[in-house]
Amino acid sequence: MRHARFLLLPAVLFLWVAPARAEFLLVAGKETPLLLNRTPPMFATDLPGPETNLRAWARAEVDVKNLRVTLSWDDPTEDAIAGDKRVAYGGDVIYKKPTERTDSFGDAAAMMLPAAKGGRNPGIMMGDPAREVRIVLWRAGMKGETLHGRGRGTVERAPGDSGLSVAHARTGVRRTVTFMVRDFDPELPVSFAVWEGSAGDRNGYKWYTPWYRVLP
Repeated sequence: MRHARFLLLPAVLFLWVAPARAEFLLVAGKETPLLLNRTPPMFATDLPGPETNLRAWARAEVDVKNLRVTLSWDDPTEDAIAGDKRVAYGGDVIYKKPTERTDSFGDAAAMMLPAAKGGRNPGIMMGDPAREVRIVLWRAGMKGETLHGRGRGTVERAPGDSGLSVAHARTGVRRTVTFMVRDFDPELPVSFAVWEGSAGDRNGYKWYTPWYRVLP
């Protein structure tokens, strides 16, 4: 029994220093249920939104070097926002608010991928200082946008042709948002985010996924 105890110790140490690694995959041509995480309220003054249990699916298609991912989920409410409103004092613009009402928010969805391959994956919250990300964003009632960032609070519009685009469709309560990436490198993972306006989602308060690797 004494020898068995010592034989077990190396095995326990090996399991501790080398844990199993989970890998999330999107197999091209197959609709995949996504693992969604919910961010908590960002501020103590945030009111709890309606109880939601969002479920979403993604279907990837790779055509030569172009990636097309269709994200779909059930969304019974239509929460769209108008364009940005400039609020001025006199003739000077003092700030820009996203909607006419500060207590209403729009539905949105985004796909994110690293700006460059190699090394570790970027931070899941809009990248990090060492690893930039590219983002393609759809917002209800507005045109699609392409962005880049190196962490929370750093996201900006991407200059020029980013090679990213987005399209939206709705059938009944089912929403589909299709993201396109030109000249896609399969070594780059992708992740997704969904904002439900009726639940008060905005900015970093959302549903988000881990990184997924696309298998052509």
